[in-house]
Amino acid sequence: MRISIALCTYNGELYLQEQLRSILEQSRLPDEVVICDDCSTDTTWTILENFKSKASFEVRLIKNHSNLGSTANFAKAIDSCSGDIIFLADQDDIWLPQKIEIMAEIFENDPDVGMAFSDAYVTNDLLQPYPRSLWQYIGFDNNIRGLCEKGRFWEVLANESYVTGATMAFHSKWKLLLYPFPGDWIHDEWITFLTSLFSQVRAVPDKLIMYRKHSNQQIGVKIKSTFVRLRLCVFPDQNRRRYKRYIDRMDNLLRRIIDFKEHLREPQMYEELIKRLEHWKIRYMLPKNPWKRWCAIRRELAAGCYRKYSKSNRMALKDFFD
Repeated sequence: MRISIALCTYNGELYLQEQLRSILEQSRLPDEVVICDDCSTDTTWTILENFKSKASFEVRLIKNHSNLGSTANFAKAIDSCSGDIIFLADQDDIWLPQKIEIMAEIFENDPDVGMAFSDAYVTNDLLQPYPRSLWQYIGFDNNIRGLCEKGRFWEVLANESYVTGATMAFHSKWKLLLYPFPGDWIHDEWITFLTSLFSQVRAVPDKLIMYRKHSNQQIGVKIKSTFVRLRLCVFPDQNRRRYKRYIDRMDNLLRRIIDFKEHLREPQMYEELIKRLEHWKIRYMLPKNPWKRWCAIRRELAAGCYRKYSKSNRMALKDFFD
């Protein structure tokens, strides 16, 4: 089984060498590393060329002619990978020595696994650890992990992202389904949701990277304050006016999978996603008239849609007064 790493860089000179060194020190080396640089103006390219000269495996360096942004750059790097299993890597993290070995064994031991992701240490820019792990910060608790183990992960991925790209690896056979990457999805969210619909997703409790948080990150995990966590306990879902983005994203996903419905892991998945989308549209377009609004909300409550698709019936109360 060939292993590829898709790594994206952009003005990464500050931390890049540490990340590349951690790849060179893996207990199981990759077969290739594909690196797409998004028009860096610092010494990133020189660092990459030095890495290529030291590596005992194939390294392909690609320099973009114009700035693509994070998602499109990762899409390009992934498309250029030739391995059976593709790992994603950020320029500012550090991989622990057994990351590739542990993750690769999962795919080799179970051909039904289409994607796997691990926990991680969260650190500041000086690699000083925060008190919680990555899973704890993003809310990947025992309940969500249980859904993942039961093959029900897809049910929660439409609302929340529980997988960080730097911790994931997936089977390259899904590349056909992934392309083109839509602009309103972040690359790791898109990969996770689609692979969860068509294959098993494995959550690996080992902390296999040091996930570095710093001020120059384009995309990063947000550490929620105590106030935010308390607010989410009362009203756990998004404000209904923010659902326009979710509606557009779900429309994109449904259009993508409609020609592959017969390959879904469970035949009811497509219809269930349609019902979720319709509930979101009703919430987003609630009438201003209080009586009509209450009638629409009551119908969704009676059908169990608030509990199932908006995390809690309490969101109905918020919708009525909002």
